[in-house]
Amino acid sequence: MGRAGRGRRDTPARAKTVEQQALERRQAEAALRRDAERDTERPEGTDVRKERRGVKKAYQHPRGFRIGGWCAAAALMLVLAFLFANAFCRSVVINEGSMEPTLSAGQTCLINEAAYRLGRPKRGDIIVFRSGNGRYGEGIRIKRIVGLPGETVQISDGKILINGTAEEDQFASIVDPGLASEPVTLDSDEYFVLGDNRNGSEDSRYDAVGNVAESDIIGKLWLRVRPFRQFSFLR
Repeated sequence: MGRAGRGRRDTPARAKTVEQQALERRQAEAALRRDAERDTERPEGTDVRKERRGVKKAYQHPRGFRIGGWCAAAALMLVLAFLFANAFCRSVVINEGSMEPTLSAGQTCLINEAAYRLGRPKRGDIIVFRSGNGRYGEGIRIKRIVGLPGETVQISDGKILINGTAEEDQFASIVDPGLASEPVTLDSDEYFVLGDNRNGSEDSRYDAVGNVAESDIIGKLWLRVRPFRQFSFLR
């Protein structure tokens, strides 16, 4: 009776010990997994942070050097803006009607002064040139190129003849041929110009203008900027 009683009392104790052992085993395994994960992650994270700090330090310039770089970049931008403005943004106000209907008095246009540094003027270009003294004041004229260096220009029966061949002309028939009533042969650096208002323009047909030397050409008129509603590229 005593032995049986002792056996029954020991059974719950043994069962509880097994459960505790299983729980402790699971807790230990979980702790090992956590330690393993920390051991795996910690070196990688530390190395990445060290590597980033090293890269940042390697590419980090002294403060004075950075400020100098910013100043140099700003100076370069100002120089480029100045060159662009001088080459493409000189303006001229149309003060006569010799280029109507293309251009009217009072309109403001921009001159491309760099256009002929890389190439020569072409037939049909609207050019700004000196006729007498001055650069952007009195003596400045705006006309369209009709004849090119070395060509022979003549106006007959209201038509423009280039080397004896009639040119297609979208503007009015010419009433007064002026000097071009006889063939005009251009030198290697001369251009024959007319106003689009063929019968209301003082141009290469008259002594006051004559043939235009290439050295007197300031640039090509390329953009109408005012009035703004008429903003457009010129051709």
